[in-house]
Amino acid sequence: MKRKGSSTMMRLVTFSIAFVATLLLIGHAESAKIVCVFPTASKSHVLGAQALLKELAHRGHEVTMVSAFPLKKPLKNYRDVYIPIEDAFSAIMSDFMQGGSRNMLKIFPKILRAAQHSSNVTLNAPQFLKLAREEQFDLALVGFFLNSFVLGIGELFRCPTVLYFSATASGLTNHVGNPAEVAAVPHMLLGQRNPMTFFDRVANTLVHGVEKIMMIYMRQQELSYYESNFPADKGFPSYDNALRNVSLVLLNTHFTQTVPRPYLPNMVEVGGIQINVKPEPMAQELQQFLDGAGRDGAIFISFGSNLRSSNMRQDKLDAILTMIRGLKQRVIWKWDQDEMPNRPSNVFIGKWLPQDAILAHPNLRLFITHGGLGSISESMYHGVPIVGIPMFGDQDSNVAQVVREGWGLSVSFDELTEPLLSGAVQEVLRDPKYREQVQGRALLYKDRPLGALETGVYWIEYIIRHRGAPHLHYQGADLNVLQLALLDVYAFIFAVLYIVYKTIVLIARRVKHDGALADENRVSAGTVVSMKLVQGVVIAWVVVVVVLCCCVAQLEAYRILCIYPSSGRSHVLVGQALLKGLAARGHDVTMVSPFKLSKPVPNYREIVVQKVDLGQMTRDFLQKNEGNSVGGIVHLFQSQIRTAEMAMEDAKFQALKHEHFDLVIVGYFVVDFVLGLGPHFNAPTVVLFSAGMTKLTADFVGNPRAVSTVPAIMIGGKGAMDFLARVKNFLFAGFENMISAVSVYVQTSYYDKFFPPDRYPSFADVRRNVSLVLLNTHFSQATARPYLPNMVEVGGLQIKAKPDPLPEDIREWLDGAEHGVVYFCLGSNLKSADLPQAKLDAILSTFAQLKQRVLWKWESDHIPNAPPNVLSKAWLPQDDVLAHPNVKLFISHGGLGGMAEAKYHGVPVLGIPIFAEQFQNIQMMIDEGVAMQVDYKELDERTFSRAVNIMVREHRFAERAKVISDLYRDRPQSAMDLACFWVEYVARHRGAPQLHYPGADMNFFQHESLDVIAFLLAILYAVFKVIKLVLRFVYRKVFKSSRKTKVQ
Repeated sequence: MKRKGSSTMMRLVTFSIAFVATLLLIGHAESAKIVCVFPTASKSHVLGAQALLKELAHRGHEVTMVSAFPLKKPLKNYRDVYIPIEDAFSAIMSDFMQGGSRNMLKIFPKILRAAQHSSNVTLNAPQFLKLAREEQFDLALVGFFLNSFVLGIGELFRCPTVLYFSATASGLTNHVGNPAEVAAVPHMLLGQRNPMTFFDRVANTLVHGVEKIMMIYMRQQELSYYESNFPADKGFPSYDNALRNVSLVLLNTHFTQTVPRPYLPNMVEVGGIQINVKPEPMAQELQQFLDGAGRDGAIFISFGSNLRSSNMRQDKLDAILTMIRGLKQRVIWKWDQDEMPNRPSNVFIGKWLPQDAILAHPNLRLFITHGGLGSISESMYHGVPIVGIPMFGDQDSNVAQVVREGWGLSVSFDELTEPLLSGAVQEVLRDPKYREQVQGRALLYKDRPLGALETGVYWIEYIIRHRGAPHLHYQGADLNVLQLALLDVYAFIFAVLYIVYKTIVLIARRVKHDGALADENRVSAGTVVSMKLVQGVVIAWVVVVVVLCCCVAQLEAYRILCIYPSSGRSHVLVGQALLKGLAARGHDVTMVSPFKLSKPVPNYREIVVQKVDLGQMTRDFLQKNEGNSVGGIVHLFQSQIRTAEMAMEDAKFQALKHEHFDLVIVGYFVVDFVLGLGPHFNAPTVVLFSAGMTKLTADFVGNPRAVSTVPAIMIGGKGAMDFLARVKNFLFAGFENMISAVSVYVQTSYYDKFFPPDRYPSFADVRRNVSLVLLNTHFSQATARPYLPNMVEVGGLQIKAKPDPLPEDIREWLDGAEHGVVYFCLGSNLKSADLPQAKLDAILSTFAQLKQRVLWKWESDHIPNAPPNVLSKAWLPQDDVLAHPNVKLFISHGGLGGMAEAKYHGVPVLGIPIFAEQFQNIQMMIDEGVAMQVDYKELDERTFSRAVNIMVREHRFAERAKVISDLYRDRPQSAMDLACFWVEYVARHRGAPQLHYPGADMNFFQHESLDVIAFLLAILYAVFKVIKLVLRFVYRKVFKSSRKTKVQ
């Protein structure tokens, strides 16, 4: 049950505190000089960028806006450079209003020429050239509208470039390499059909193909403009490099307006950035007109900043005016002239009207609009239903989406008559379902961890702080189509398989030839020998592949159940941290795990279950060096399955089966079958994984794996992959697919045991119906990759913003370390006491020679022959220890949690990886310049002492660790706040079905569009055959006629 009864005042206070705390967490970049170039004649496009720049100016940055639309009144720190632009769009828009063709293929060249001409005029205006000669900037913001060549201003001002687009993502704005996901995400011009049918996907593929052709056409125009404004002989990079060097793309859209899609970290949605949280005051006359509308209310008519109502065809205008005369409501109309002929008495007109403020007025009942994305966003935000009269571009699809969502109706401009429009208007006004539906959409649209403006400001400042943030660069932006689609890798694999096949065929022929020359006994022997040779070749090939793969703020409280059936305490720590955070926010949480908290926490209930002891396995890891053996991995998998099975069978857990929970969190470590608890409790399911994305976790929500660009977690690495690295990654992806299939097969029987098929959905359906996946990683720890909205990085979730007090003896030991402290820990599973004696002696001998004190997590009573500078404890609060300023070095096995804590606290690492992804974790720390590694096999006093002494003596590691710490900490929200927001979001929205990605329900052939490609090829083949038959028929007719003529 949900706790209710909180007063309105308490809710407002809680929200205010959360909002202020969020702002404090965001922080500010140092005051920076920012230039924005927005060369367009469309005022509505500029409004979002103006809102962003005004907020940046308010925060102390010095901003310069180059556009045709200066602010109406001056603003501190905000400078307008006014460059008038010939309104080349007017003739095109006027033609629309007169009922002319709205075919985008015909209109696009005209719009492109107008947009490029406006941009070129701006770049060559004396006002801009003066800026270029005399000033420097820390960041350039480019307002995009078919003008990519303007991106050269980043190099002109020697600063990072950010692109702002006033709509949703498309191929035209894909400067950072974000995947298009053609099979699952409809193009902006098609509308948001979710899910798409087969023929929708065919249409989507064709539209994307046309877009590619348009981009090729555009490129020629853009290249000419770019080279004239940014010539290579003056040191400017090539046009393609300028496009690839975009640091960030801001999109004025939100996933609730479209189909959820994967985004890279540097492609950020800021939908509604132009909307004021607190509406600005209106002119007195307008305010009085709206206030006096009474119970009947008012209607707002606007066709945007480009389309002029006065240019409308007379019969259409008369239809609207006749409809208005029959209304009881008052009407506000954005009219671009001083007077309106035959204006009805209930109409207020204005050349420019504050649309956002008007839509926010409580008396507004309906918005009649052309369906521009900005207008749709504002209408949704303020909960106002619409009647859409779309004209061109994405307006048809925007309005169609509104109709599908049930908060508006559409009227075709070509078919517009007074009865048709009047019927639509009256239906929306009289039927309360439209207002109720849009108010529900408004709640969804507003429900975000940060507001659009705060998000935009944070990321702008982030790019400035990190000088372009090159760590956000996605490898896919540098790959061509063949590489992205892995066609070169497929060709290589097929070539290798072909060679193997030919080898086997040649051997088989040789066997056959030998048989023809020998007697039967010799044939049999030769056959046996040859077949063994064939078997050897096949086995050798399999071994090669396997070896290559191996190388390769809450207003209601919820009742939340978390089950974390893991034998590894370090994994469970992450779940415990999240649940403590949720409990602190007032939620009633229950944790089922093998590990109990050290002290009770309010609102936090524990069910402690048994676990499989990993002692012998971890001893083998250390003593026999079997960390990455197949047997070790299989044993680890079996132990997790058995631990989960024991948890499900535990009597204390069984007692929970009849309780009510609003949400189930599954602490994930290769155990899927417990996901059945979601449907059992009729509650949404959230998966929490203590590492980065894998095939197993990606499958829960359908997140793309990006095999061609992102190394698998067991491959590691942060740089660009070369061809062989991509081959290795591809093979490992295949290995992951096999492991995933085996895992699902094995666990199906466990699922059916606890969740019988006659009462529960299938295992496959349960795995696909996960609402949210939380990953305990951060993009600064690995390669930037695309994520869906419901796959969220919360790296460092277990790290406390303010460390807990240390036990007194440990604190005194650390405080008194004149030369600093070395912290030694091999994690929660590996025990230092299990180290072979030779390796233990080497470590102790090294420590005895150090000036530094040593704090050692040692699980037994004491360390034999420990030097006096060593203090050992069976348990240590690692996060709090690493937060102490005297800790100079962390000697670790390289677990992801420990690496995150070391990064956060800026402590260099000496890695001794033992198994699994620990090798890759340490290697990435080495690549960042904050770590060294000692190979466990070769660990002796010489290798260990050398590494320890280098790291405690050379300051470069500590200096670099502080830089990496700043990067890791720099986020719009803390990991805990972000995780709690999304958990609460899923609970609030009952599983948040709006986050569901259509690609999650597709098979391989559909996701890769292979069925669509096959269909299109079949069509092309059929067309080819028809043409061939027609030509043959014509040829025969002509030839036959010719022969008859000759005979005559």
